Amino acid sequence: MKLLIILFLIVTHLNIVFGEILDKGVACVSPQKSDGSYNKIYRLRYVIVSGEYINEGTKSQNYNPNVNYAITEWPNGEFSVFGIAYDSELLPVDMIRNDEMGSVYKIKKAYTLQCS
Repeated sequence: MKLLIILFLIVTHLNIVFGEILDKGVACVSPQKSDGSYNKIYRLRYVIVSGEYINEGTKSQNYNPNVNYAITEWPNGEFSVFGIAYDSELLPVDMIRNDEMGSVYKIKKAYTLQCS
């Protein structure tokens, strides 16, 4: 996970553009509660990269090389990784996705200052 954090920081904070970065921006992300409803919506920075790129950057084989992933940064400095199948960008509609720990979230691309 540490290598994944370093990879995200390099891409987002230094604005380095790699061929492997498919999309980046701001996402609306809402964690699911235990009762099935959703928590507060967060506006989080994200990048989309291939599983192959994550595996290379983390020196692991933990991610499917044929799937693209959205990596988000939380306000507390932690990160979540969401598989988004073969899409190369987030869509402006809610997608229900599990992160790498199995937690469920709604995630979509933010096109405005407000998430709704």
